[in-house]
Amino acid sequence: MSPRQVEVLNDMGDNRVTLTACHPKYSAKQRIIVHAVLQAPPAAPSPPSAEPERASVRASVARDFEDGLGSSPEELPISLAYGGVAALVALGAWLLGRNIKQWWVVWLVATPILLVLLWNGYAHMDRYLPAI
Repeated sequence: MSPRQVEVLNDMGDNRVTLTACHPKYSAKQRIIVHAVLQAPPAAPSPPSAEPERASVRASVARDFEDGLGSSPEELPISLAYGGVAALVALGAWLLGRNIKQWWVVWLVATPILLVLLWNGYAHMDRYLPAI
């Protein structure tokens, strides 16, 4: 179907969901359309006694969701500290490796330390940057 054909999104008068996606990926050349129609009657609404419990669950889920989207400014100094320590370890390994014959031993020891420092630095930077 052409991406310009929007009649597939019209209300058909039944319990229908329409999913659309473009094909190929990141292109608007073609569109894939999937229709699903509810075959059985909808479920009965829950009794009013369960509503306060559902509201607290919804609030909890909303809090968890919001926690993952925000930015934590206190994470930036931690991330920069990990990066600074990683730079110092790399500089120390480079200087030490220049002055000894078995330089590869220095890098064999320094590489796991650098990887751990960089991993933690990026993890804190991820918490600092807001989700968009």
